[in-house]
Amino acid sequence: MTHRFFELPLGPRPRPRMDRWPILPPQAATRLGLLLIFLLAVVAGAIARQTDEDFQTFRVLKLGQPVGKAYYKWLLSDNGSLRTILTLVLAEPQKPAIRVRTESTFKQDGAPILKTTEIEVNKKVTQRLLESYEPGKVTTKSVGVEGSEKSIAIEKSLPTDQKFQFWFHQKMPSMGEVNQFYFYDHNSNRWSLMEVKYSQKKSVTIGAKTFEAHVLSASQSGVSTETWMASDGTMLKMAMGDYVIERVFEEK
Repeated sequence: MTHRFFELPLGPRPRPRMDRWPILPPQAATRLGLLLIFLLAVVAGAIARQTDEDFQTFRVLKLGQPVGKAYYKWLLSDNGSLRTILTLVLAEPQKPAIRVRTESTFKQDGAPILKTTEIEVNKKVTQRLLESYEPGKVTTKSVGVEGSEKSIAIEKSLPTDQKFQFWFHQKMPSMGEVNQFYFYDHNSNRWSLMEVKYSQKKSVTIGAKTFEAHVLSASQSGVSTETWMASDGTMLKMAMGDYVIERVFEEK
């Protein structure tokens, strides 16, 4: 598999180039990449109805053991555009501590506008990335690295609008409805296809609480997740392989 975010290639590794993409330790690359691909896609839509003063907290579990947390802030503007802020913190035993902060903005039809990403490894910033989107291309830049700016084109006929961002908010999707779109993949330096499907209604239990939820199934390069959404469109839980991300509710 070659299209996972930050995944390192198999076989001999080339000499790292600091004018390209974030260099993460091999043991951290795949786990971080998979979580980010789906969190950045699915969670952005899950929080569209909140304000910039609100936030949600999630715990990250691996094989049932806590390995990190995720935090979100967001803002839906008067013109319908969406701004989201994600901080993901991973601290698995015997592995480097990873912190990723991403801020994204989308048009009201789900088309990406701008994304900034800051990556820390063991509390040291290793990369700051900027992505600026226009019809038919994305322009990327590693902040502070001279000569790192480049544009990656995509056929204008190919879909990049993440329409599911507003499912359960401004639009109730039909059961089985599918949103296919291309997003820019840092590791492969090209656009990759993702599919999100409203697959079923299903109950989910988090702690002592049980919710009736809408389930979204997402897939990218053969990797799949299931995400349980509340009726107001906020995320309750995400499952992907050994990892589970679930909402933390304050006890009253």
